[in-house]
Amino acid sequence: LTNAAPLPAAVDEKKLSAEFSRRIDDEAVRLVHAGHYQILGIPRNAQDVEVEEACRRRRAWFTVPREVHATLAPAILEHVQEFQRRIEKARECLLDIEKRAQYDETQGRERQESLRQAEIAFVQGKDALEKSNYAIAESALRTACDLNPQDMDAYAYLAFALFLAHPRGQGDSRLRQSIDM
Repeated sequence: LTNAAPLPAAVDEKKLSAEFSRRIDDEAVRLVHAGHYQILGIPRNAQDVEVEEACRRRRAWFTVPREVHATLAPAILEHVQEFQRRIEKARECLLDIEKRAQYDETQGRERQESLRQAEIAFVQGKDALEKSNYAIAESALRTACDLNPQDMDAYAYLAFALFLAHPRGQGDSRLRQSIDM
């Protein structure tokens, strides 16, 4: 990884390290199932110039500041390296006309299948919730959320299932995430 330019001496390294780690963790969750376009933050009809600019911006965003490199957890550094690899892979694919056409076709089929699987999991979760089988509901609704992160109904049902399964607030952080969305 290329290190960024040094920051002013007044910057608190621990605070900077914690902020960078939080940012990378958030991106790891957000981009776990993301495709090339989502990773680069560009529309499907982006031109080559836009792809290159997006790659440059994303690489800079995932550059570890020199001052905090030694203080970051190995898992964070692995996430950063994985993001850098995914950015380069997206760049290579989207700048090649044939690879891009093949990727778009494949992604369309895979996305449809993923949405179909998410709908099946959502229905299974709702059915299990109605039968007060909270463990099965939670599992199915988590799957629905993972397969289709834009489905706010699935998050709402997951939050409700977690609330019912853990009435004394013993639910995990996924409950908070579900409610925050």
